[in-house]
Amino acid sequence: MIGITPELVVYYVAAGGCVGLVAWAIFLSVRPLPQAMREAQPEHSGTRSPIFQLLAPPAHWMGLVVADMCARIELKIGRDARRSILLSSRIRAGKSLMAAGRPEGLNADDFLGLIILSAFAGLIAGLALYKFIGSPFLVVLCAVVFAYLPVRWLRSKVQQRHNEINY
Repeated sequence: MIGITPELVVYYVAAGGCVGLVAWAIFLSVRPLPQAMREAQPEHSGTRSPIFQLLAPPAHWMGLVVADMCARIELKIGRDARRSILLSSRIRAGKSLMAAGRPEGLNADDFLGLIILSAFAGLIAGLALYKFIGSPFLVVLCAVVFAYLPVRWLRSKVQQRHNEINY
């Protein structure tokens, strides 16, 4: 009989969370939107790729939750808006998304949610690697690398649009 160890509990919770998140994303992406929400959605050029159809609802939700939570924390500690970490990140993301032509119809909150979602996926991948390799450094490394992937993708879209405009 196999004993329950803390590593096994973490592994099962991570796997269950991943399966639940994917099921929730699939449910939200195939569910028809109410008319009011369809009209409120921003316009985007072309159709969304299947990956973004799955990732957009949880990324949008995470972006709104984290933005609201961070704004409340910054208000409680009395941080000036010019020195706000979240506000400056949202402004930079918004400018980059505008420079890239709003790829996939993303706004700044959705993009920050996509970064958080990617970091969460990297954490799960790092936990899976930890199970097989045993290095806790890989957990942190995977989370950081996965969180950087949306930033790198956006930078490539900005560069691609810049090249289209210049040539």
